[in-house]
Amino acid sequence: MKRLIYSCIAVCALFFTSCADQDVTENINGSENKPGVTVSMSLEGNMQGNQAAPASRANTNIGYKTDETTGFPTPVGLFDAVGNDGKELAEGTKVPVVLIFRSTDNSQPITKVETKWTYHKGGDLTLEPSETFEMEASTDLTKGTWYVCGILGGEFLKGQNQVKINPFSEGHVAKVNNQEVTWGANIPYIFGWRELVAKSKTTFKAKDNKPVRFKQFGTIVRLKVKNLTGFNFKYNGVRIITSNILCGQFDLKAFDDKTLVPTLKDTKDEDVKTPTSEDYKNVFKPFKFYQRPTTDNAIVNTLATRNRYRVKGDFIANYAEEKANDAKADNDLTKKFNTALTYYDHTFLKDATGNNFDNVPNNDVAPSYIYVWMAPQTQAVKLYNDNVESTTSTNYTVNRVAKTQFLLMAIPTETSTSSPVIPTSINMIPAYGTRADYVSGVNYSARGSVVYKFPPLSYIAKHDNFGTEAELSVDNDYNVANTKRYTYQEYVVNTEKISDKLASIPSGYTFAGNEYWRSIIAQYYGFAGFRNAGASYKYSVGIVSPAKLPGWSTTKLVFHSYSKGVKDSNGKLIAYMIGMSKKPDYITNSGEGQFYMGHVTASPRRASAGLDGNPTWIDNNNYRYTIRYEDVNGSAVLTQRYLGPRFVLDMDDIDTEDFWADPSNGTTYPADTKRIFPYAGVNSAAEANGQTIWFYDTNTAGKMTQYWTPDNTTTNGIYTPKGSTGKGAMLGLGGVLPKQAVTFIGSQGGDETSGFFQHYLYVNVPVNGDQDNADSRYKKNFIMSAPVRLWKTTPYAD
Repeated sequence: MKRLIYSCIAVCALFFTSCADQDVTENINGSENKPGVTVSMSLEGNMQGNQAAPASRANTNIGYKTDETTGFPTPVGLFDAVGNDGKELAEGTKVPVVLIFRSTDNSQPITKVETKWTYHKGGDLTLEPSETFEMEASTDLTKGTWYVCGILGGEFLKGQNQVKINPFSEGHVAKVNNQEVTWGANIPYIFGWRELVAKSKTTFKAKDNKPVRFKQFGTIVRLKVKNLTGFNFKYNGVRIITSNILCGQFDLKAFDDKTLVPTLKDTKDEDVKTPTSEDYKNVFKPFKFYQRPTTDNAIVNTLATRNRYRVKGDFIANYAEEKANDAKADNDLTKKFNTALTYYDHTFLKDATGNNFDNVPNNDVAPSYIYVWMAPQTQAVKLYNDNVESTTSTNYTVNRVAKTQFLLMAIPTETSTSSPVIPTSINMIPAYGTRADYVSGVNYSARGSVVYKFPPLSYIAKHDNFGTEAELSVDNDYNVANTKRYTYQEYVVNTEKISDKLASIPSGYTFAGNEYWRSIIAQYYGFAGFRNAGASYKYSVGIVSPAKLPGWSTTKLVFHSYSKGVKDSNGKLIAYMIGMSKKPDYITNSGEGQFYMGHVTASPRRASAGLDGNPTWIDNNNYRYTIRYEDVNGSAVLTQRYLGPRFVLDMDDIDTEDFWADPSNGTTYPADTKRIFPYAGVNSAAEANGQTIWFYDTNTAGKMTQYWTPDNTTTNGIYTPKGSTGKGAMLGLGGVLPKQAVTFIGSQGGDETSGFFQHYLYVNVPVNGDQDNADSRYKKNFIMSAPVRLWKTTPYAD
């Protein structure tokens, strides 16, 4: 038989805990403690006949005000809407709260029911004696000791045993026209188990009439942007990429598993004061929260278009799936891990004038805070204790890492006149990133300091060839027909010599050495995702490379990560990279040329550039950037974005077109910096008739290209064909060293990768090139020619 219970509840105070951050780390034992809402609860009532719960429901949003100094979101009551339009609920408004009842007598059923509480101005909630609700059949309140916990907020779907929570993100200031601003947020609150005392078979009350303490579930992260770029900019939104859950649901079936919380305990106020304590964690333990499926109506009908909501990776869908997989060892290949990251765009609302940009002058802070609610969750990352990543290997450690990244939808508000150069595009510039574990019920300050350094493409001339500044900066004619081929110093009919052109290089341009090109392309495995049309690697490839940028006094070691090949929505193969990172903490050999086949600890061997000088590691991520590489109309098209020290994601986190997608918000942002390299073909070597021959390979036109550098190949570098000693490159006649050449190899390059490893260039005839050979590709006394691409000593704005 079903029975009904009613409860009487009054409101007291709730405490929030939050903390200051240090750059990209947080300490949850910080000093921010703010008053909020507490509920005093007395459960005493009569069991009555069956009665359906009211069908109507109020919009349940927590009302907040913004602390003028710290931006802390202080709860002030319940509001009727999200955002600045939200107002405090009217006196007497019915507010839904989901209650879960459980007895220590395991014969008793668990009841999950939505109750209607009455709101009173100032933040009071009362569950009136006149409100009744159904308990599960066969409930007997005299059997065992009863406990109750609850959820305020969200949409309760009883038949599905779920409470759904939609994303919340808003920008707010503390005051407008000197008037305090309040705002509503659809954020869930929970209270932990409260012991009840049965007075009879039909009545009970809260033990000692003690209050319950509602605690915020999840965390509110507040971003405050400071501009340290050296120029003014404005922004009108953020892209959030996080392992935490932005759109999720409580799985109430977890409460049916009595082994999850085997012993019920009355929650004391002290239990929810210290986030690091076991008592605190146990309060939240039964409230299992999961990512909503991407087929959910809220995602399909609204979030996917308005917020470009995407989920990258696999996620655990519910408690049953979590429990089943938790029972498996981490090295059980059938175990499913949560590897998901959520991509979510938040665009500012327009004001009365139609503007939605915040202006952020240099060395100043943005006028508003960005508030984002998220439920803490980590991403499982396998680190293979081997020299190659493999889907069949069990030799790995699983690290569970929290990741939260904020990128700004930003535009510079000034342009370059002379010096300093100001970039035309900074869209999706990182403002803040952290790998700190967030704790439910704790709010965090994300102090975002935006910085900027010009990545390598900004220094590369826009057009092939030697020429005037205007010719080198021409932003069209990107095709092989407009690319000249040069010999280095030998005469060939109708071909210009580099040695004759050096004196005519315009001021501010340079014939850049190999180290500059290595800031993009390493000795070997450059943009490895293209190898064999994407079939060679199902993981990213990292390599320790020397690199240098204009203005640097020395060459440094950096870490480049090249993605696996990724197909876009049209089936086109794309490759990505994260370049010029500092030394990763997981690699065991940080020597120059060591490469890493996936997320592994060991290098299988070395692909050394063989440079002299023993360069030291770069000690920061100030110059970190990312590149997107695609083939377009017989050319390599490379597009770059700056990442810098505020970026905390890995190559595998952003090897997706969702990272590069423009926000769907109606704003046109300046185009990302790009450079186009026409596939003019390369000079190749082959074995023919017992001899190594060199020739211009006509089959490579439209698939790859190479550029001269002024530097000789190194005696200890890895090349093919190898020199006679097994190291270095094969020499030219008279023992002349060939020149290093950087090669761009796209998706049709077969088994090759971009780099310096093969297709180096001879300044004279290669060894044995003065001998006869019957191969049709061979030309006796062949003199090589290839394109030239100059660099600038100061960057282009675009």
